[in-house]
This record gives sequence, C-alpha cells and structure tokens, in this order.
Amino acid sequence: MRTKELEIVKELFDEDQLLHYEKYIGTYVIKEWSFGEREQVLEEASDVQIDAETNKSKFQLKPSKTRIATIKACLLSAPFEVTAGELRDLPNWLGEYLYDEISELNEGGDDSILEKLRKK
Repeated sequence: MRTKELEIVKELFDEDQLLHYEKYIGTYVIKEWSFGEREQVLEEASDVQIDAETNKSKFQLKPSKTRIATIKACLLSAPFEVTAGELRDLPNWLGEYLYDEISELNEGGDDSILEKLRKK
C-alpha cells in the first residue's frame, strides 16, 4: 500500500496558537487503505434498520463516524496516540486536513487501473 508523510511544523502557528496546538506538531504517516479496511469502515459507520411496515432494510451511512473511522484506519503514526477519542478531539482544521489527504491518497491510481482493465 502507498504511504505519504505529512509535516505539521511549529512555524505555522503564532505564540498563542502554539500553546494550544503543540501536541500536534510533528510527522504524520498516512496510508492507502485496503479493500477490507474500507469495507470495515463502512460497516462500522453504517446503521441498518428494518422498516416494520415493508420489512425492508434501510441502510444509512453516518458521515461523522465514517470520517473518524477512515482517519483511524489510514493514519499509521502521529505525534499523539491514534485512538478514536483523540481523533474526535482534533482541532477541526487538522481533522479536515488529514481526511482530505487520506481521501486523495485513496483515490489516486484508480483511474489508471480502470483504464488498464478497459484495454483488455
């Protein structure tokens, strides 16, 4: 699986911000997820209910659970312990940044694979 290193450096912050964000300074290593990891995240982040009237199942994906579970599955290392609780407590800007970088890494390469399969 592909990996990518991300750096959060102290120069990003003024003195006041540094007091609040110091524990987040350092190197982050993210990875591309496997098929099984993606399926596990989708299972953990979904809610399935049976409609009593129609007896059909209703599948609902919970975005907040999906994003935290995705980061947890794809964040190999960080300057803090990678737990669901720590991820929920991240500053919004850092959570968004990590999620965006992980999403980009997970999307990369799919087009070339599909193109290769189409040529067969």
